[in-house]
Amino acid sequence: MGDGAEGGDSEVDAESFGGSATGTTRGSRVLLEVPELDLAPIERRRERTRSESPEDDPRWILRGAWEQVNLDRNGPDFAPGGYERSLIVVDPHEGTLRLYRAFAGGFTTAGEFALEVLLEGELRLAASPDRPHRFAAEPITLPGGAVVEPPIESLEVLRRWSFADGELDVEGRRYRRIDRATFEQVARGGVVGAEGAGAPGAAGPATSRTMRLEDEEPAAVDFFGTSIVGRYVCFIVDVSGSMQGARLQAALAELAVAIDALPPDRSFYVLFFSGSKLVLEDRWTRATPRGKRAFIDRLAGVGADGGTEPASAIEHAFRMLAPVPDEVHFMTDGLIPAQTPAVFASLNAGRVRTVVHTYAFGERASEAMLREIAREHGGTYRFVPE
Repeated sequence: MGDGAEGGDSEVDAESFGGSATGTTRGSRVLLEVPELDLAPIERRRERTRSESPEDDPRWILRGAWEQVNLDRNGPDFAPGGYERSLIVVDPHEGTLRLYRAFAGGFTTAGEFALEVLLEGELRLAASPDRPHRFAAEPITLPGGAVVEPPIESLEVLRRWSFADGELDVEGRRYRRIDRATFEQVARGGVVGAEGAGAPGAAGPATSRTMRLEDEEPAAVDFFGTSIVGRYVCFIVDVSGSMQGARLQAALAELAVAIDALPPDRSFYVLFFSGSKLVLEDRWTRATPRGKRAFIDRLAGVGADGGTEPASAIEHAFRMLAPVPDEVHFMTDGLIPAQTPAVFASLNAGRVRTVVHTYAFGERASEAMLREIAREHGGTYRFVPE
């Protein structure tokens, strides 16, 4: 962190925004470490329990992600007010409600709460035993003049809810269901609703998930010379039999250097592949010193063997990770299957697309396909000599 001088970084108390992490200001912007929110399991449970839930049980309709539509009702309640956008993710099955509120300039506050949904049209919230939140008791003025208004209601008060005409109403705040891409943009501080930014229903080409702040200095982190600028970065690395020996050691060493250089506002995930995928973690790892060191220590146990079949690893990156990666760094030293570009194309086809960088390590057998993948997904291709 810097000392707060003009143009530098200054520490911000992220607990004031409902979290336990710290953030930084850069120029006129604030970067906060927002609690990660895994939407994919909720979506999977919603589909799985469709046939298990009675059709006349109104609680079933609450599952999923919602965005508030009547923003004239944006004052404080049990959480801060004065926001520009508000999302809730409701999971009655697990008994959780997660809240994201975005303020002017891309500031986001978040909290997770224990939830009980009552059949008589009421819901009860309580502090989450796993992720306790703390909201500031005094107003907070953000750079640019926006004010985060402190909560004014007790969390434990019963709240009325109803559902009609496709809208969920919670004490007069009306919500409409949103898709995953919209949720991820708002939750990660993306610009949604602006012209060409992937607003729901808007026309225009797909946009990249990787966004650099206007006054942020170029990234100093790279992987084999390609800059890493995304907040959620996934590495997909070949560990087939041809990678044995010096190649594997060089690849793992470069991976360790890249991960170790990531700043704490980033998250990373690594997938290895040979004849199948190798997964070391079940979720994103925050790039804290402890998280990075623990993961790097595990790389010593990775070996090389088998064929070159990356499809399951690619599918894992796009279907199992939440949020979906901002960037994918895909590296191989062999001849990948001819359908690999189509696999990327089918999985990375949303309006907000993941940037995919590709690398040929020591061999150019797949160079044409790797160039195609990088070109189609807004990335760069690089040949890495031994």
